[in-house]
Amino acid sequence: MIWSLQSTQPVAIRCWDDECVLYDADTGNTFLVTPFAAEVVLRLQQGPVDLPALTFHFAESCAPMSPPEVQKQLESVLEQLQQIALVVRSPE
Repeated sequence: MIWSLQSTQPVAIRCWDDECVLYDADTGNTFLVTPFAAEVVLRLQQGPVDLPALTFHFAESCAPMSPPEVQKQLESVLEQLQQIALVVRSPE
């Protein structure tokens, strides 16, 4: 499965300490998310990507988490972002 942003415009991101706010200009909605979720959105702004590539991308920066732990965290974050209609999953 390929993950991508649903928004046609870049999502604005502001972070403070342990929380971030995302603004989707397409819908006018704002969302309070974790810094990790904001990093996922930043990566998806570069273009669509599959879960293994996302896992590889974040595994290096999420030490000491193992790749399976990173993937599990990514799956959770992507599901949450999908529920608030920021990202979409499509077949390859």
